[in-house]
Amino acid sequence: MSALRIIGLCFCGAGVLTAVAGIWILKTRIDKVRTWRPVEARVLTSVVTSEEGTETTNYYAKYEVRYEVAGAVHTGKLQSWSSSSGGAQQRVARHPVGSTGTIYYNPADAKQVDGNLGMNSATLSLPVSVIGGGVAVIVFGLMFVLLGGGSGGPR
Repeated sequence: MSALRIIGLCFCGAGVLTAVAGIWILKTRIDKVRTWRPVEARVLTSVVTSEEGTETTNYYAKYEVRYEVAGAVHTGKLQSWSSSSGGAQQRVARHPVGSTGTIYYNPADAKQVDGNLGMNSATLSLPVSVIGGGVAVIVFGLMFVLLGGGSGGPR
């Protein structure tokens, strides 16, 4: 077997693993959408934070919320990522302290909350990107397999 074919098969394997990981992420998110329940929450704190990376700065709109499930009052923490300070500031401005909005809690553990649930671009972008990346790596690997030609050994 030629070296190109071996390289191609390695890429195909990596692509399959990546695509399977994307499918698993998508399934996990769909299961969450189906089972987690909506509840009205009040924003207790609403701030923007940043984390310096090696090449970029990540910004987060962070919230602490209070909500009630089956007569028990809970508090939870939510955060939303943004690539810019302005984007994070806009999110905080949409959810000021004292405002209310719908969040989602895990019925198996009401302390677990998510503020962005549903079949929307925020839910689907990561798994679809991972699946697409996996498919691209598979196609790249197949090109190596096809370029590898014959068996590569003596005839």
